[in-house]
Amino acid sequence: MEPDFDARHADPYIPNLSIGYLFSRSWPRFKDHLWLLVGTFTLYALLIGIGSDTWDGDRTGGGLLNLVAFVITGPLTAGLYWMMLKVQRDEPIEFTDLFAGFGEFGRAFGVYALTAIATLIGFILLIVPGLILLVGLAPGLFLVMDDELGVMDTLRKAWDMTMGHKLQLLALGVVLFFLTLLGILAFIIGVFFTGAFASLVVAAAYDELALAER
Repeated sequence: MEPDFDARHADPYIPNLSIGYLFSRSWPRFKDHLWLLVGTFTLYALLIGIGSDTWDGDRTGGGLLNLVAFVITGPLTAGLYWMMLKVQRDEPIEFTDLFAGFGEFGRAFGVYALTAIATLIGFILLIVPGLILLVGLAPGLFLVMDDELGVMDTLRKAWDMTMGHKLQLLALGVVLFFLTLLGILAFIIGVFFTGAFASLVVAAAYDELALAER
């Protein structure tokens, strides 16, 4: 006797990447976890920004801080994304989720470093290839925490996940860029609110893409 439902014949899930949907999905969750998300994002921004200034013009000290910032940005971003993804999936979150990426340090650093290098080369050659690479590899640090693939397989899967969706994701990125810019203009401190919300929206976009992969 054949089962009533055959998964092979099920319609594939089509990710909803419309900006309105992603914002409406994220806003209630953002309000529910407002201060934890803003506090976590504030610490994240402060930690990855430690290399932005030198120590009273000390090039050696400034170079060391830049190196530290580069090394920790991948794991920290993976942790931040993991927290935001758990919020989108209605899972419990803790402040320490920010540092969860250090448990996958090698993969997080590898994915971040290779993405940064590839994107930089793309921007040097022409602006458009850089944007395509930036958007196409964007899910990488989410996958570090949401999958168990190696570095290169993670980047390949990130690229595959965004196939056919790069234009929508680019449009989303532009909107979130200007949203974050508004936060900077709002007495600077507003960027911690808009930055946290933007990260949550990005997590919603990733979760939509991940649903299509299941």
